[in-house]
Amino acid sequence: MKTPRFWYQSASHPFAKYLNPFSKIVILANRFRQKISQPKYFPIPIICCGNITVGGSGKTPIALEIAQILKRNHFSPHFLTRGYGRKKKQSHFKNLYISPTNPPSIDLKFFGDEALLLGRVAPCWIDSDRRKTALLASQMGADCLILDDGFQSPLLYKDLNLLLFNGQHAIGNTHILPAGPLREPLLDAIKRADYAIIVGEDRFKLSDRLKKSGLPTTHVSLAPSSTFLNQFLSEPVCAFAGIAFPEDFFKMLSQYGLKLVKTYVFSDHHIYTKSEVEKLLKIAKRFPLLTTEKDAMRFPEEIRKYFMIVKVKVIWHSAQKRDEIFQILLKKYKARMSQ
Repeated sequence: MKTPRFWYQSASHPFAKYLNPFSKIVILANRFRQKISQPKYFPIPIICCGNITVGGSGKTPIALEIAQILKRNHFSPHFLTRGYGRKKKQSHFKNLYISPTNPPSIDLKFFGDEALLLGRVAPCWIDSDRRKTALLASQMGADCLILDDGFQSPLLYKDLNLLLFNGQHAIGNTHILPAGPLREPLLDAIKRADYAIIVGEDRFKLSDRLKKSGLPTTHVSLAPSSTFLNQFLSEPVCAFAGIAFPEDFFKMLSQYGLKLVKTYVFSDHHIYTKSEVEKLLKIAKRFPLLTTEKDAMRFPEEIRKYFMIVKVKVIWHSAQKRDEIFQILLKKYKARMSQ
C-alpha cells in the first residue's frame, strides 16, 4: 500500500475533512478496546517499540538496536511480531520461529520481511496471537521480550513502552485513520508511553510538544555503515526501495555523499514480480544497485547477491538518554525477579 499524499498535507485537505467522521469512530473503538481489555501479565519484562502512525517510523532498526544493547548486557531477548507483510498464513504454519541459529526452512513468504530481519539478531516468533508466542518464548529461554509494533494492542502488559516518531514526517496532518496517518490521538498515546524516540531530523519540532507533556524524549539518526560508504563514494549508483518512505532512504544516501543517478520506488512491503526482478537485475549490471535490508529480505539468496544491501546503524544523539532507557528496563527487570 502506498501512503496517501493528503495524510502529510494540510489538515484542511478536502479528503481529510470528508473522512474525519470515520476517524471519530476509530477513536471511540480504540478507547473502548483499551478500557475493557485485561492485559496479560508475564513473568519476564516486555518492551514495546511502537508508534502511532501507519508505517515508516523506524521501529525495526530501533527494535534491533534494543536487542543488541540487551545482548551486550547478557540478556537473552526474543522478538514477538505478527509478521506484517507475509503473504501466506495457513493455520499449520502458526507459531513460526526463526533465529540466528535456526534460519527459515520453508517459503520466505510465510514470515514477512521484518521477521526475517529480526531473526538474524535474536530469536523471533511470528504469529497474530502474541500472548501465545510470549509464553512459548519464555519457555524457550527468553528473559525479556521485544514487540516490534503492538503499541495499540492492550492484550499484553508492557513494562517499557517506547513511542517512536519519524522526525521527517512527525504526525502528518494530525488526523486519525482514515483521514490521516494516526492510529490514535497523540495525547492518548502519550499517557501510555514511557519514553519517546524521534528518528531523524525533527523538522516539525515535535520534541517540544512531547517534552511539554512530560514525556521523556530523545533523538536518534540512522546512517549507513562506514564500510559501505567507503566502497561506493567514488562512483555513481542507483537505488530502489519498497518501504513506507523510500525518499527518506534515498535522502540518507545522498546526505552521506553517495551519487544517486536514478531511484526506483515501490510500495511498502512490496512483493517483487518476475518482470520487476528482471528489470532490477539489468540495472545492477550497469550500476551498483542499492537497497534496504528490509527489501533484501523479499528476494531469494541467489537474487539478493546482485544488490548492494545498505546496513544502517542507529546513532544516539545522547548516550546518557540511551543508558537511561536501559536503566528503566533494568529496574523493572529486577523488580520482576524479586516478586
